[in-house]
Amino acid sequence: MDTIRQMMLFSFEDLYKMQSETRLELALKELKIPAGFGNLFKASNERGPKGYSPKSMLYAIFAMRIEGVPNISALVRRLKSDLGFRYACGFDVLGKTPSVSCFSRFLHKLESTGILLDMFHEAVEDARECKILSLEAVAIDATAIDAFEAPAPKAKLIDDGKHPNWGMKRDTHGNTFRWFGWKYHLICDAASGLPIAYHITPASVHDAAAVKELMDSLAIKHPEIKSKYWLYDSGYDSAWLYEEVIKNRNGHPIIAFNGRGSLAPPAGFDEKLHPVCSGGKTILGSSAIRFAVQKHGRRSTIRELQWNG
Repeated sequence: MDTIRQMMLFSFEDLYKMQSETRLELALKELKIPAGFGNLFKASNERGPKGYSPKSMLYAIFAMRIEGVPNISALVRRLKSDLGFRYACGFDVLGKTPSVSCFSRFLHKLESTGILLDMFHEAVEDARECKILSLEAVAIDATAIDAFEAPAPKAKLIDDGKHPNWGMKRDTHGNTFRWFGWKYHLICDAASGLPIAYHITPASVHDAAAVKELMDSLAIKHPEIKSKYWLYDSGYDSAWLYEEVIKNRNGHPIIAFNGRGSLAPPAGFDEKLHPVCSGGKTILGSSAIRFAVQKHGRRSTIRELQWNG
């Protein structure tokens, strides 16, 4: 006897809408896409027999980061195999999905419009108005971004500030590592950990060489942000940065001491710029803070004291 398959009472879309919203859907719902966004991609939509919605492709790019999809190739595979993921991004469940080359053209166009940067700064402003950001203290650092293309020898590198290059950093454990690609320079709100400004350079650019442009971009886009404390690691330890933060930003720089190429320590401090007692013993912890306050009248970084002479 033949088995008769029962017909579905609801479509995939109806069943999907009956479920609770996923983390991905909640995140994509909060995206503020500029008006007229689709008009910027009319030329791209004409490619191929059907074309894809620019809004859906933008959702897919954000979903890629939210879901931890490693690259565009993996994103294309995910869209083909995961109907729920595809539907959340706004693509037709039974239709085709964009190819790697299609996403490549879309990203190239997206970069030229500057829309992502505008969306980022609008999100920062929304977070500030909602008091998600404290902004009393900000932290500045850079992280490595690997290039997808094959590493090139130094003799064949294109050193124009746009192409990837070789970089070297130390991790939190003091181990040195090298990579081929770019650097992602960030200013983050120290309380929430959320980024409020960013700047991308080739990996060969030193952290301290990019920090001025990074801080200037924050001042231009968000002049209302007046942070009191600026936190840096030892890679930024330089006299000009202390002067920049104190005089031009009206803030207090807190920078980890870097002993390489430093000046001789002032009287009362050891080679690590820790206060010492009359017997030559290092004063640690809260005692060192009280010592600096009593001697100089205010809380200040030891390195700032050295810069002030």
